[in-house]
Amino acid sequence: MAEPMTQAELDELGTPPFLGEFDAARFMDMVPAQYQRGLARWILCGVRPGGFLQAFIANDLFGSLAHYSPDGTTSPLAAIQGMRLFLYNCVDSRCFGSREKLDAWAARFGEPPTR
Repeated sequence: MAEPMTQAELDELGTPPFLGEFDAARFMDMVPAQYQRGLARWILCGVRPGGFLQAFIANDLFGSLAHYSPDGTTSPLAAIQGMRLFLYNCVDSRCFGSREKLDAWAARFGEPPTR
């Protein structure tokens, strides 16, 4: 079972100026621990996450379910629901929703596009 991120870990990542305020308390409450580090690095630093999160961010339900790694405590649909609520309510909409948005967000941080 993954340990939740700490406030110090989030502070260490920093917040890019174009993102605005990042609601760390809601993030830690809504995002399952096993996906917190990958999703935080994606939102705050543009580092592409693993297969489940990339598919989820690109709005690919079947791809995200195919890449889901059970942790024994969170169902895939519960994980998706919590992260969806967090993204839609608390994060810049330019960083999720399609493969094109995924590539564009990564490009803001100097990452090359996929495929």
